[in-house]
Amino acid sequence: TYSIAGNVAWDHIGWTEELAELVRKAAAVCHGTLALRTKVSENTILKAAALKSRRSKSPGLVVYDVNLRGGSRVHEYGVRNAHWVKVNEAEYRALDDLIERMMDDDPWPGGRPGLFR
Repeated sequence: TYSIAGNVAWDHIGWTEELAELVRKAAAVCHGTLALRTKVSENTILKAAALKSRRSKSPGLVVYDVNLRGGSRVHEYGVRNAHWVKVNEAEYRALDDLIERMMDDDPWPGGRPGLFR
């Protein structure tokens, strides 16, 4: 068995000016599901990923490592900001379910049955 410790360093990653500068200069941001389990780290990591995503002024590579241990889930904004998402077979099913839910909210009319008959 594998046990996930709580209250560790990645649970307390706060946004600082030093981190902002590091993210601006970085070629990539790589993060995983486990580090998104606390609000402070989630906000910081997703902000860093958004700064590197294709929608930013200083783009770079964003890699999201899905790891469904310890009750974690696939995070929508982890997926939205990522260029690459690393998953195993079980995690792929959870990712596929999330993408289906995200597409259900898509306003594109192609999703309406019978519209283009």
